[in-house]
Amino acid sequence: MITVKEIYAECIVLHKDSALGTFVLLVKSPGEKWFFPRDKLLAGETVEACALRALREKTGVNAVLKKKVEDRIYWYSNKTKTGNPVRILKKIYFFLFEFVPSRATSNLNIAHAEWISADEALFMLSNEGEKNTLKKCLAPGK
Repeated sequence: MITVKEIYAECIVLHKDSALGTFVLLVKSPGEKWFFPRDKLLAGETVEACALRALREKTGVNAVLKKKVEDRIYWYSNKTKTGNPVRILKKIYFFLFEFVPSRATSNLNIAHAEWISADEALFMLSNEGEKNTLKKCLAPGK
Protein backbone atom coordinates (compact mmCIF):
# COMPACT_ATOMS: atom_id res chain seq x y z
CA MET A 1 0.00 0.00 0.00
CA ILE A 2 1.24 3.48 -0.90
CA THR A 3 1.74 6.05 1.88
CA VAL A 4 1.28 9.76 1.14
CA LYS A 5 2.22 12.64 3.43
CA GLU A 6 0.04 15.76 3.51
CA ILE A 7 1.02 18.88 5.47
CA TYR A 8 -1.41 21.69 6.29
CA ALA A 9 -1.29 24.97 8.18
CA GLU A 10 -4.34 26.23 10.07
CA CYS A 11 -4.78 29.82 11.21
CA ILE A 12 -6.41 30.74 14.49
CA VAL A 13 -7.04 34.47 14.15
CA LEU A 14 -8.18 36.34 17.24
CA HIS A 15 -9.63 39.85 17.31
CA LYS A 16 -9.67 41.17 20.88
CA ASP A 17 -12.02 44.10 21.37
CA SER A 18 -11.91 45.67 24.85
CA ALA A 19 -15.62 46.55 24.68
CA LEU A 20 -17.06 43.53 22.88
CA GLY A 21 -14.76 40.64 23.80
CA THR A 22 -12.74 38.18 21.73
CA PHE A 23 -13.72 37.10 18.23
CA VAL A 24 -12.39 34.23 16.11
CA LEU A 25 -12.22 34.16 12.31
CA LEU A 26 -13.95 31.05 10.96
CA VAL A 27 -14.72 30.00 7.41
CA LYS A 28 -17.62 27.91 6.23
CA SER A 29 -17.12 25.25 3.60
CA PRO A 30 -19.64 24.56 0.84
CA GLY A 31 -20.45 21.47 2.95
CA GLU A 32 -21.64 23.77 5.75
CA LYS A 33 -18.83 22.97 8.23
CA TRP A 34 -17.07 25.77 10.14
CA PHE A 35 -13.27 25.63 10.48
CA PHE A 36 -10.14 27.76 10.77
CA PRO A 37 -8.65 29.14 7.55
CA ARG A 38 -6.20 26.54 6.24
CA ASP A 39 -4.32 25.30 3.23
CA LYS A 40 -1.98 22.56 2.08
CA LEU A 41 1.77 23.16 2.08
CA LEU A 42 3.21 23.84 -1.39
CA ALA A 43 6.57 22.45 -2.52
CA GLY A 44 9.44 24.52 -1.12
CA GLU A 45 7.17 26.45 1.26
CA THR A 46 7.64 26.67 5.03
CA VAL A 47 4.64 25.96 7.25
CA GLU A 48 4.72 29.58 8.46
CA ALA A 49 4.61 30.88 4.87
CA CYS A 50 1.79 28.44 4.14
CA ALA A 51 -0.22 29.79 7.09
CA LEU A 52 0.28 33.40 5.96
CA ARG A 53 -0.67 32.52 2.37
CA ALA A 54 -3.73 30.56 3.48
CA LEU A 55 -4.99 33.47 5.54
CA ARG A 56 -4.42 36.00 2.74
CA GLU A 57 -5.84 33.84 -0.07
CA LYS A 58 -8.79 32.34 1.80
CA THR A 59 -9.99 35.41 3.71
CA GLY A 60 -8.10 38.56 2.69
CA VAL A 61 -7.69 39.34 6.39
CA ASN A 62 -4.55 41.11 7.59
CA ALA A 63 -3.04 39.57 10.74
CA VAL A 64 0.29 39.15 12.51
CA LEU A 65 1.64 35.66 13.15
CA LYS A 66 2.21 35.37 16.93
CA LYS A 67 3.31 31.75 17.41
CA LYS A 68 2.90 28.09 16.54
CA VAL A 69 0.37 26.65 18.97
CA GLU A 70 0.71 22.94 18.27
CA ASP A 71 0.78 20.30 15.59
CA ARG A 72 -1.29 17.20 15.18
CA ILE A 73 -0.90 13.99 13.15
CA TYR A 74 -3.72 11.90 11.70
CA TRP A 75 -3.62 8.65 9.72
CA TYR A 76 -6.44 7.69 7.40
CA SER A 77 -7.05 5.52 4.35
CA ASN A 78 -8.38 6.49 0.96
CA LYS A 79 -8.15 5.41 -2.66
CA THR A 80 -6.18 6.89 -5.53
CA LYS A 81 -7.91 8.10 -8.70
CA THR A 82 -7.30 4.66 -10.14
CA GLY A 83 -8.92 2.95 -7.16
CA ASN A 84 -5.77 1.70 -5.43
CA PRO A 85 -5.69 1.90 -1.63
CA VAL A 86 -3.50 4.58 -0.08
CA ARG A 87 -2.58 5.42 3.53
CA ILE A 88 -2.38 9.12 4.24
CA LEU A 89 -0.32 10.75 6.98
CA LYS A 90 -1.82 14.20 7.55
CA LYS A 91 0.17 16.64 9.70
CA ILE A 92 -1.49 19.91 10.67
CA TYR A 93 0.34 22.89 12.16
CA PHE A 94 -1.80 25.37 14.10
CA PHE A 95 -0.72 29.01 14.24
CA LEU A 96 -2.05 31.84 16.37
CA PHE A 97 -2.56 35.20 14.65
CA GLU A 98 -3.56 38.61 15.96
CA PHE A 99 -5.96 40.56 13.76
CA VAL A 100 -4.75 43.84 12.25
CA PRO A 101 -7.58 46.14 11.09
CA SER A 102 -7.44 46.86 7.36
CA ARG A 103 -9.70 47.40 4.38
CA ALA A 104 -9.08 43.94 2.92
CA THR A 105 -12.03 41.98 1.65
CA SER A 106 -12.80 38.28 1.65
CA ASN A 107 -11.68 36.09 -1.23
CA LEU A 108 -14.23 34.01 -3.14
CA ASN A 109 -12.32 30.73 -2.57
CA ILE A 110 -14.31 30.23 0.63
CA ALA A 111 -18.08 30.16 0.73
CA HIS A 112 -18.20 32.27 3.87
CA ALA A 113 -15.75 33.90 6.32
CA GLU A 114 -17.02 35.46 9.50
CA TRP A 115 -15.90 36.87 12.83
CA ILE A 116 -17.58 34.79 15.54
CA SER A 117 -17.53 35.38 19.30
CA ALA A 118 -15.09 33.02 20.99
CA ASP A 119 -17.85 31.23 22.93
CA GLU A 120 -19.92 30.74 19.80
CA ALA A 121 -16.88 29.57 17.81
CA LEU A 122 -16.31 26.79 20.34
CA PHE A 123 -19.84 25.62 19.63
CA MET A 124 -19.66 26.04 15.82
CA LEU A 125 -16.36 24.27 15.11
CA SER A 126 -17.12 20.74 13.93
CA ASN A 127 -13.80 19.18 14.95
CA GLU A 128 -13.15 18.46 18.65
CA GLY A 129 -9.40 18.82 18.17
CA GLU A 130 -9.87 22.33 16.74
CA LYS A 131 -12.12 23.21 19.70
CA ASN A 132 -9.38 22.11 22.12
CA THR A 133 -6.74 24.07 20.23
CA LEU A 134 -8.92 27.20 20.35
CA LYS A 135 -9.37 26.73 24.11
CA LYS A 136 -5.58 26.75 24.49
CA CYS A 137 -5.36 30.00 22.54
CA LEU A 138 -8.10 31.61 24.62
CA ALA A 139 -6.65 30.59 27.99
CA PRO A 140 -5.44 33.51 30.14
CA GLY A 141 -1.78 34.32 29.58
CA LYS A 142 -1.71 32.88 26.04
